[in-house]
Amino acid sequence: MNTWHELGWSDEITACWKNGPRDKQAKILDRALILAKSVPYSVTLRWLFYGLWQEGWFSNTKPTRRASAKRRAYEDFSSLMSRLRHSSDELQERWLIELADDRRDPIHRSSWFNSPDEWLKTASEKLVCNTEKMVGQNFYVMVAFEAEAMQSQFKYFTEAYGVSLWPFSGAASIPYKKALAEHIEYVTSEFDLPVVILYFGDYDPAGLVIPESAFRHVRKWCGIEFTAYRAGLNQDQIDKYHIQEDPEKPGKFQWEAVGDAPAREIVIGALDEFLFRDTISGILKAENEMTSKARQALSKVKL
Repeated sequence: MNTWHELGWSDEITACWKNGPRDKQAKILDRALILAKSVPYSVTLRWLFYGLWQEGWFSNTKPTRRASAKRRAYEDFSSLMSRLRHSSDELQERWLIELADDRRDPIHRSSWFNSPDEWLKTASEKLVCNTEKMVGQNFYVMVAFEAEAMQSQFKYFTEAYGVSLWPFSGAASIPYKKALAEHIEYVTSEFDLPVVILYFGDYDPAGLVIPESAFRHVRKWCGIEFTAYRAGLNQDQIDKYHIQEDPEKPGKFQWEAVGDAPAREIVIGALDEFLFRDTISGILKAENEMTSKARQALSKVKL
């Protein structure tokens, strides 16, 4: 039986205030909240900053040899918003500013088919039956991990299990944590299974705080009980696999530094504690059979 730490129950918090008068920072956050709620869509951190910058909230910021006054002000505001993610529930409630993630993905409103016939032919060739893999299990298992850069690794390790993946990319944003809470509520109501989340991240002060803080907030917003474990990295795994610390930062052990074989063993070993792999294999086989039948049927459709 595992001895993993269960996440999200600690009362420890990260300070929101740093390097500056609390009253000034509180007023900035008050104004930021007003700006964020003044439009009917989610705003980005940069959009919010420019609104505050134009209003003169950072007029006292001085430039340095390294950065302009605007750049320094943006870094300070970004740091304040980041600390707010880890702060107490009371502060989170006061300044619940849901920011959109800064992304550069294009938005396409058309697919590149010349005709409905061409679309139908492609659809028949690419149609894949995809059903819930947690059916028949004792738990609804999800996997979360700190480093977004390791997404390909976790996709590969967990492919045979069909679990959903939640990359935190460091400290998760408020909308991301609320989406996780909503997903937990949804799958619990749909499949009537207790939810277990297996978390994997760095073993260092920040790596320990990130999931603790995140799951504390998820618990606050989620109306359903769930269990979240820190399945790695843990001290016993560091000892067992002789994982090396960061040469430049003694005492810091990064998930990316774990070799492929031990990383695979840690992840799959954790999944095998909760899931019946044979049951999932049966679901995958049934999906493949249905995919073949559906493609054949769709290929015979005539417009």
